[in-house]
Amino acid sequence: MIVVVVVAVVLVLITVGGAVYVVRKRKYEEVYEDWEREYSPHRFSYKTLYKATKGFKDSEVIGEGGFGKVYRGVLPSSDEHVAVKKVSHDSGKQGTKQFVAEIVSMGRLRHRNLVQLRGYCRKKGELLLVYEYMPNGSLDKVLYSNIRSNLNWFQRIRILRGVACGLLYLHEGWEQVVLHRDIKAGNVLLDADLNGKLGDFGLARLYDHNSIPQTTHIVGTVGYLAPELARTGHATTSTDVYAFGAFMFEVACGRRPIELGKVDLVDCVIDCWSRGAIVDASDPRLEVVLVLITVGGAVYVVRKRKYEEVYEDWERDYSPHRFSYKTLYKATKGFKDSEVIGEGGFGQVYRGVLPSSDEQVAVKKVSHDSRKGMKQFVAEIVSMGRLRHRNLVQLRGYCRRKGELLLVYDYMPNGSLDKVLYSNVRANLNWFQRIRILRGVACGLLYLHEEWEQVVLHRDIKAGNVLLDADLNGKLGDFGLARLYDHDSIPQTTHLVGTVGYLAPELVRTGQATTSTDVYAFGAFMLEVACGRRPIELGKVYKGVLRSPEERIAIKRVTHDSGEGMKQFVAEIVSMGRLRHRNLVQLRGYCRRKGELLLVYDYMPNGSLDKILYGSMRPNLNWFQRIRIVRGVACGLLYLHEQWEQVVLHRDIKPANVLLDADLNGKLGDFGLARLYDHGSNPQTTNLVGTIGYLAPELLRTGKATTSSDVFSFGALMLEVACGRRPIEPGELDMVNRIRIDPHEVLTLWPSRNRQNHACQGGR
Repeated sequence: MIVVVVVAVVLVLITVGGAVYVVRKRKYEEVYEDWEREYSPHRFSYKTLYKATKGFKDSEVIGEGGFGKVYRGVLPSSDEHVAVKKVSHDSGKQGTKQFVAEIVSMGRLRHRNLVQLRGYCRKKGELLLVYEYMPNGSLDKVLYSNIRSNLNWFQRIRILRGVACGLLYLHEGWEQVVLHRDIKAGNVLLDADLNGKLGDFGLARLYDHNSIPQTTHIVGTVGYLAPELARTGHATTSTDVYAFGAFMFEVACGRRPIELGKVDLVDCVIDCWSRGAIVDASDPRLEVVLVLITVGGAVYVVRKRKYEEVYEDWERDYSPHRFSYKTLYKATKGFKDSEVIGEGGFGQVYRGVLPSSDEQVAVKKVSHDSRKGMKQFVAEIVSMGRLRHRNLVQLRGYCRRKGELLLVYDYMPNGSLDKVLYSNVRANLNWFQRIRILRGVACGLLYLHEEWEQVVLHRDIKAGNVLLDADLNGKLGDFGLARLYDHDSIPQTTHLVGTVGYLAPELVRTGQATTSTDVYAFGAFMLEVACGRRPIELGKVYKGVLRSPEERIAIKRVTHDSGEGMKQFVAEIVSMGRLRHRNLVQLRGYCRRKGELLLVYDYMPNGSLDKILYGSMRPNLNWFQRIRIVRGVACGLLYLHEQWEQVVLHRDIKPANVLLDADLNGKLGDFGLARLYDHGSNPQTTNLVGTIGYLAPELLRTGKATTSSDVFSFGALMLEVACGRRPIEPGELDMVNRIRIDPHEVLTLWPSRNRQNHACQGGR
C-alpha cells in the first residue's frame, strides 16, 4: 500500500512538473504566422538578444515610447551595436498590431534615410525588434536636452534634407505608399555623422498607389497633426507632409510645436512670415540669412502641402531568398526553349511559375562557363538584392550550384519596351503611356544615383532593359554591368561597357562611367521612346586566335539566313581578297558552311605593335623604326582611302591592329570592322565601332564613320607611337585632348629615351 502511494505521489509530481515546464516553455516558444513568413527579415533568437542587452538591464535603456522600451545591445557573434525595441506584450492587441506594422513596413524598405530594421524576435510573451544603432540618439534629445549640441545650420539642413528624402521614398518611391503618421523630432534618429534617419513605424499604414487609404483613427503627436486629420481622422500623404512642415519649423526655430503659455509654433511662424518678421521665430543660434531660407521653405511646405522633390539614398545588408534548383527547374518546365522570353550576352531568361504559389517569375540563367558571367551574377546579387523602388525590377531570389547560376525576378507580363516599340505585334503606345514610362525610369535612376546609401551606376540604360508591368509602368532592370561606389567618391571604372548608341562621348573617350554617362544614356532612351526608332542599328563582329599555328585573326560573322548578308559576304571576299599592298595584312581566306560565314586574315611573326610598345619583353624601338612603322601604316591607309577601286574604311586603327613582319615593317590588319563604298558616294555606316581613345568626336556623336574618322584614329596612333604611352591612362586627361589644349605637352609626354635617340641621330 505504501509503495502504491509513493508511486502515485511521484507520478503526480512528474505530471505537475511537466505541466509547469510546458507552460514555462510555451511562454517563450517561437510563434509563426503567415505575415511573418511573407515579410520577415532576419529572425534572432531570444537568447541572443537577452545576452546582447545584458538581460534587458535598465542601464541599457536608451529610449521609451508608448509601446515599450528601447535597449542598447551588442550582438555576441559580431560585437555590433544594435537597438532592441521591446514591444509591450501586455499592451494586448494594440502592441501586437504595432509589432506587425513595423515588421510589414520596415522589413522590406531600403533607404539610407530610414532606420534599418535588422531583424526581430517573437516568442510568446516577448515581441522584439532589432534596429541599426544610432549613436547620437534622437533629434529631440539633441535639440532640447541639457547637454544638447549646438547644431549648426548645415547640420540642420542635412538632417531636414535626409528626412525629406526618406519621406519621398515612402510616399512615391516604394512599391506601395507608406504613411508614417508620426513624423516628429523624437522619431528622427542621428547616426555618427549626424545624418537624419526616420524611424518608429509602429503607426505606419500601407496602401497601393492610386488608391485611397482606409484610416479613420486619429493617431500621431499633438502639434504635428494636420487640421483635416483632426477633423476627419483620414491620414494621407498630405497629412504626413504637414507633420514634416511642422518638424522643419521645429528644427529651424529650436522649439517644440506646442509649449505651455506660448502660441503654437506653426501659427507663430506663419504670423511672423505674414508680418515680414520671420527672424523673430528663428533659433537665435542660427545665422539670420540662412534661417530666412529654411523657415520660408517650411512655410511654403505647410501652405502648399507639397514638399519639394529632394532626393537622397538607401539601406543595408539584405540577402534575397535562395531558391532550390529543383523548384526553378520545375517552374520553367526544365528550362524548355518554349519558355525563353529573352536572351542577353550572359544567358537566357525563362518564364516560370513557382509550384508552391502559382506565381509567375522570370528566371535568368547566367552563363556558368564565363568569368564575366560569374562577375555579372555577383553584380546583380549585390546591386539588386538590396534595392527597393517601384520602378526597378525586383530581384526575388537566386540559386547557385555547380554549373548553374540563376536569378529570379518579378515577371513583367508586357516584356521589354524595345519589343513593344519594335516587334511586329507592337502596341501603339500613346503619348501619356510613353511619358509615364519615361517618368518611372527617371525616378528609378534618381534612386540609384542619389537615394540609396551608395551610388549605383547602371551602365546599360536602354529600351531592352526597361520592362513593363501589366499596367505598362516602366521598370529598369538588368543590373549585370552595374557598379557601386560611395557618395562623394569617384567611381573606379575604366572599361567601356554598355550599348552602342547610348554611350556618352566622354565614356567612349575615357572608359570612365559616371552618373552623367548614365544620364546621357537616359537622354538617348528618351529620344528613342519619343521618336519610336532605335539610336543605331547594330551588327556583330567577333575576334579569335587560331590555335595551330597560333595567330590572331578577326572573324566576321555575316548573317547567313539573309539575302543581304550573303551579298555582303560575297562582296567582301571579292573586294578585300583583291587588296594588294605591302602595308596591309593579307586576307588569307574564308570559311563557309551551313550556319557559318567567316573571313580569316594573315599572321605576322613579330606580333602586334602594342605588344612591342607595352609588353614586358619589349624591344626599345629607335626613332627610325618608329618612323618607318608609322609611315607604312600611313601608306596602307592612303591606299585604302584613295588608291583602290573602292574606298575602304578600316574603323579600328590602333597599335593592336598594326602587325609587324620579320623586319619590323608595320602592316595594318584586322579588317573585321571594315566597310566599303564607291568613290564619290557617301558611306552608309551608323554603327559606332572601334576602340576608346581612337574615336573621332563626330563619330561619337553620329555613329557615321568616314575617311576623316580613320585619319583621326591614325593621328592618335602617331601620338602613341611617338610618346610611348596609351591614349588613355587611368586618372589622367586623354592624350589627344591634352595635346590639343597645349601642343607643347607632346615634349612632356615624349619619353626621355626617344629624345636621346632623336638627339643622337641629328634631330632629323
